[in-house]
Amino acid sequence: DGTVNGAGNPARAGEVVVLWGTGFGRLEREVVDGTVIGEAVGLANRAVRVEVGGVTGVVEYAGQAPGLVAGVTQLNVRLGMGTGPGDREVVVWVGGERSSGRVTVRVG
Repeated sequence: DGTVNGAGNPARAGEVVVLWGTGFGRLEREVVDGTVIGEAVGLANRAVRVEVGGVTGVVEYAGQAPGLVAGVTQLNVRLGMGTGPGDREVVVWVGGERSSGRVTVRVG
């Protein structure tokens, strides 16, 4: 629904969460650094997998974030139905490489 995820507004299993980050690799076509992206430009490497709390979600979109500066990747992920409540760790796999750092999503 476009609201910020947190303790007072947890996501539910089966809902879509939107994640943003950088360093996900090449795109389907070149974009100019520093420009604002007007339309969706997907990642060239389609092998994107996201786990939330150890449960694989469905990646509905992986690419440049429309309306943001080039270089910001947006992932729209539908949480798996088995995703349990609480602060759940997010792990992103792109082309066999695992994300680093600790990111969580609050699930209710």
